[in-house]
Amino acid sequence: MREPPKGPIKWLRRRALPWAARLTALVGAAVLLVWGLGAVLTDESHWSQYVWWVPSWPVLVLAWISWGVSAALGALSTRLGGAFVRPFLLVACLVATVWVALVEWRLYRVVRVGGAGDPVRIVHWNLAQAPGRPDLAQAVLDLDPDIAVVANPRRDEHFEPLLTGLTRIGDSEDPARPTFARFGRFAVASTFPIVRSGEAPLHRLADTDREWVTWWDHGRIAFFEFDASARYPDLGRSLVVWVVDLPSDPRLWRMDVMREARRAIDMWAGPAKAPNAVGLWRPADAPGGFPAPDVVVGDFNAPRGSASLDLIVDGLTEAHSAAGFGPDASWQPQQSGWSFIPRLWHIDLTFVDPAWRVRGYDVHPGPVGGHALQAVDVERR
Repeated sequence: MREPPKGPIKWLRRRALPWAARLTALVGAAVLLVWGLGAVLTDESHWSQYVWWVPSWPVLVLAWISWGVSAALGALSTRLGGAFVRPFLLVACLVATVWVALVEWRLYRVVRVGGAGDPVRIVHWNLAQAPGRPDLAQAVLDLDPDIAVVANPRRDEHFEPLLTGLTRIGDSEDPARPTFARFGRFAVASTFPIVRSGEAPLHRLADTDREWVTWWDHGRIAFFEFDASARYPDLGRSLVVWVVDLPSDPRLWRMDVMREARRAIDMWAGPAKAPNAVGLWRPADAPGGFPAPDVVVGDFNAPRGSASLDLIVDGLTEAHSAAGFGPDASWQPQQSGWSFIPRLWHIDLTFVDPAWRVRGYDVHPGPVGGHALQAVDVERR
């Protein structure tokens, strides 16, 4: 029997396509393996945090494309190519997809039922590097907050209109019981009187990049106490909200950042600030240091699920896991040439004490800036 004539098509189907099918299957498997390693280790090691920071859904897209291309190339080949790897890759793709859909995105909450009661809505928005606009305050007011925290607003011609707009959230006419205050980089407005505040600044870490903003802005954690007795008369104390603004330098190991934040909290001894009879904020005693939080909100610059977060919020409930839906990504790069990247990272987070129930949690894209607004509804159990 004569051998069929040889040619480029035969060589392609017998040699090139099987190798290409095998290679694409191996690429998909390797991508999922590395992604899975990051999901297990998170930022427990300095090197693993960079793997952990790779967003999930682009990994899934690449893995599924790798499987599909490998299957197509294998079907066109005259020899086996990737046939032993593809079944494992398919199972891995299915498992990873189910994990992201149900564990990370909580898509089973597609139907969400509201509850009775009158929850407290807390809105947080980090305006770092965001240009001023006349509609910034309205973006916060549209979410109807009981407590609103705006961090790092730019001091331009829109700064005072932003603060003036936020004062509309509260309506206290007693200067000794203010419902609006500005402390350093935080502007806070509330329907509840603000009774006390304090701030613990972080020290600069040795590995901080001189060219990065955190060389001079090392981060801070502040607390604000609110008199919520009118809504929760059985609370018996102030409602305490911590506000977190941690360094963004990507070179810093987040474990080191959280350890420094924990040190700043534990070593803080005051003084706090409280309003006097005419509404001026004066030094106040701080017995016991930082008060235990009911709610912790802020820009942690570490993705949801990071092991390092436990150094600050261990024992608290992460709001997205309790009541969120979808990816709830809150940040995208804003540097020149990078703004086309969609929001892929959930680093603006909320944590709630177990004595409170999380009724709702959502992330809302703002009109400007790399950070989205986050809104959480909480109520006493």
